[in-house]
Amino acid sequence: MRGTPRRSRSWLEDWPRRARLEMEARRAFSDLGYRRLQRRTGPVDTWRLTVAVPGYETRDVVIEFDRRNPSDPRVYVDGPAGSAGSAHRYQERGGTLLCLWYPGDDRSQRWEPDDGLLVLIGMIAEHLLKEAWWRERGEWIGEEYPHSLAAVGRHR
Repeated sequence: MRGTPRRSRSWLEDWPRRARLEMEARRAFSDLGYRRLQRRTGPVDTWRLTVAVPGYETRDVVIEFDRRNPSDPRVYVDGPAGSAGSAHRYQERGGTLLCLWYPGDDRSQRWEPDDGLLVLIGMIAEHLLKEAWWRERGEWIGEEYPHSLAAVGRHR
């Protein structure tokens, strides 16, 4: 007799895997805090921390993972919003959302859960450094795609 097919668990629901993916970040960021929120759309896992931006101000960061899409983090950060922050920030739900990669980017250019949270935090820190440089000098360091919510759709 066959049982009910099991739904494959995401990394957020697989506690041993999640602990491995979170471990290095916890070692590197003593203020890393976790909280699970319940929204109308379902559970959201959040991590909060302070990220140092070399040569610039530190930033408060919130990383959110919706359980329906656990490979696609939403990253909120304090600091300048909209065009004052960079073309790579958007106002959403009362916060400033970072656009870390272009939706059409190859998987090698995006964060994947098996990379671990520390790699994601490194991508965030790099992005924040590029923004600070852009605000100071008017030049974006590295690759950059044109941005328009209407043209591109949902950014990360």
